[in-house]
Order: sequence, then structure tokens, then C-alpha cells
Amino acid sequence: MKAASPLTVRLTAVLCLLLVADLLFLFIGEIRHGYYMESWQITEWLISYQGGFVRRGLAGELLYNISIYANSTPYYFILAACGFFYFLLAAYFIKGFSKKGYPYFLLPFVFLLGGPVINNFWVRKDVFLILMFVVSLMLIREKTILRLLLVNVVMALAILIHESVAFFSLPVLTMLAGPDSEKIFRRYAGGILRLTPAWCALAVAVFNKGTQEQAHTIWQSWQQVPFPHHDPRSPALSGAIEGISWTMQEALSRLYHTFHNTNGGVYAPVAWLVILLLIFFACHHLPLENKNKTDHSLVTGNFPGVMLFQLICCLPLFILGWDYGRWVFFWVCSSFCLLLEVQSDIHDKILPPVICMTGRRIEAVTVKLAVPAPLQAAIPWFIGVPAYSWVLSNFFVSMGSAQIYYFLKACAHALGSRLLH
Repeated sequence: MKAASPLTVRLTAVLCLLLVADLLFLFIGEIRHGYYMESWQITEWLISYQGGFVRRGLAGELLYNISIYANSTPYYFILAACGFFYFLLAAYFIKGFSKKGYPYFLLPFVFLLGGPVINNFWVRKDVFLILMFVVSLMLIREKTILRLLLVNVVMALAILIHESVAFFSLPVLTMLAGPDSEKIFRRYAGGILRLTPAWCALAVAVFNKGTQEQAHTIWQSWQQVPFPHHDPRSPALSGAIEGISWTMQEALSRLYHTFHNTNGGVYAPVAWLVILLLIFFACHHLPLENKNKTDHSLVTGNFPGVMLFQLICCLPLFILGWDYGRWVFFWVCSSFCLLLEVQSDIHDKILPPVICMTGRRIEAVTVKLAVPAPLQAAIPWFIGVPAYSWVLSNFFVSMGSAQIYYFLKACAHALGSRLLH
């Protein structure tokens, strides 16, 4: 694979630094602007067991009891904890990419670490769930009884915090936990048996999805806890707390909306298919930075197969919810976590044979394309990921190139204002 020219590398480095600066600018701005108690970001952390056992309630129950005991708001703790989780995940990927020789400049884009800031969901549970997945991958390197027990504990806790973690984590962890056997059925069956507690936690979370009455009780319980920001226009029940009571019909109605969405004259399903294909290409078909690792396959293994498998595992999220920016974050981040934590030579051993074969074919096709290195480096800058459903303007604004434009425009405006005054 031909390496990029020195000019391309230097230009990419400068643009990458500008994008990182833009992310910090947005991050600080979102903190300064604050979040209403009624927002989706904050209410996701407020789901508790005050109305009875319900999915996603573990973290909220802990926060509720601490808040009542200390007679204080959990708002600042939520922001501080989420900020810590975000920078911890960034540090993990920087260290892992350095070790593997993978391009750093992928990290700040909207389909990876840039997503939580650009689409403003870093205050939700998503980053924490990815970290729980990383911990599980580290533990399962050795399949001892103690480590398998800890994996079950970590995953059960993560599922009780938010069940979406199960979609991108449990299938692959099940395959990794299985006995080392050439028989696929034996490996999968053994993995399910070893991770039975985690699978049971998922069943419990799905069964106790929540009702309208429970949602109202949870919301009312928080009215005695102080919060610095309130939205006077919000209804009596809003955000993620209301979301736990949604029926399957209400969830599928959003999918129906997406299939009838032609915002900006672009058909949403086609737009998302193109976005996913571009992300797939951008994440895999890039030259390695470590010159000592000239064989791409020795570092990445069957990474196309890994990404394809993780995308299939995340498909239920795309069907049941329209926060597609978050689902893309789960898909891409979990794929890179597997690249960093699982030895490349066992990718084909744990993935279903049809996925392995398809991944290898995709790899062969992308190699035959022989895309010039400058174009390879340019593609990620023009990939946008709307936060939800499909909005053409959000697609353009979330591009790395657009983010740099708006950042430089804001800097020029601020500088001009200072000079005038």
C-alpha cells in the first residue's frame, strides 16, 4: 500500500490539529451553555428504580440516593464524570493507535471520537458503555474462572445501566469466551454458557422495559432535587425518562419516518448506505503510520470482517431507534476496540465463516481500487454523520472540513471584534 507524500502528511496533521481545537472549542461551549434537567442528555442519567425495577435504572438509582443523602444536585457530577470518561476513551485510543501504527488523524472525525462532541451526546451513557466493553475485552484475554466471572459482572452492570451495550458487545464476547474449538457450534454454545449471567441480565432489562406510570413516578421523584437549568417549555414528562415507556409501535414509527424522509431532496436510506460505505472504506483502507509494520494484514487482521460483524450486531439499534449518530459511534468504536484488544490472527477463528469470507472479499476489492493516497486521506474530511434520522444540513455541518471552516470563521469573528473594540 503506497504511503502518502510528505506534503499530504503535513497538511493532514495541520488540519487534524485544527479539528481537535474545534472539538475542544465545542466541548467547552457545550459545558458553558449547560443542559436542561429535561434534556435527553441529563434525563438518561436520571432513570432510576423509584417507580420499581426498570431498564437503564441502575446509575440513576445510585445518583438519586446520593443526591437525597447529600441534599445536592447530581448535575455537576454527571458532567464531570462524562467528561472524564470521554478523555479516558480518547487516551485509550491514542495509546492503542500508537501501538498498532494506525493513523491518528481518524480519531477526531464525527464517526469516531468527534461524534460525541459534534453531535452533543458525550453527556449520555455511550462513552461509558464503550469503556465497559474495553474492560471486558481486557478481562477475557485469559478465560479463567475468575476473569469470566468478572466479565459477567461488568457486562451485567453495563446492561442494567443501558441495554444498548449488549448489541455491540455480547455477541463478540460470547465468541471470545467460548472454548478453543474448530466446531463453530461448540464455540458459540460454550460462550453462551459461560456468559449466561450477562445474557440473563439482558433478558431482565428487556422484560422490564418500563411503563408510563413508572416514568411519571421517576420524574416526580426528581422534583425534590435541585438542578441549575430548567426548560420552562418542556412537557410534564420528557426526555429519556419518557422514552422508557415507548411501545414497539412508537419505536418503529421512527424507522417508518426515516424510510419516508427525503430531506434536502435526498432519500434517507440511500444517504445512510453511502455514509456507512464511506466510513467502512475510510476506517480500513488507509496506510499505516508505523513503517516497521509494512504488512497491513499483520496489524489489522480481518478488520473488514470485524467491522461487518459489528455493524450487523448494531442493526437492531438502527431499527428500534433513530439516533443513528450514536449507533455509528458504537459500531466504529467497538470495531476499533476489537482491533486493539484481540489478536489479529484469531479474527477468522471467532467470526462466522460467511463474515470472514465476505470481509476478505471486501479487503481484496478495496485493494484493487488502488485509490491514490491523497484521495484516501481526503475522504474522511467529507463524511458527515447526522445525529438522528436524516437532515441534509446536519450531514454537511458534521463533516470534518465544515467543522474546520466554522471554527476558523468563529476565530476570525472573535479576532475582528477584539480589534474593533
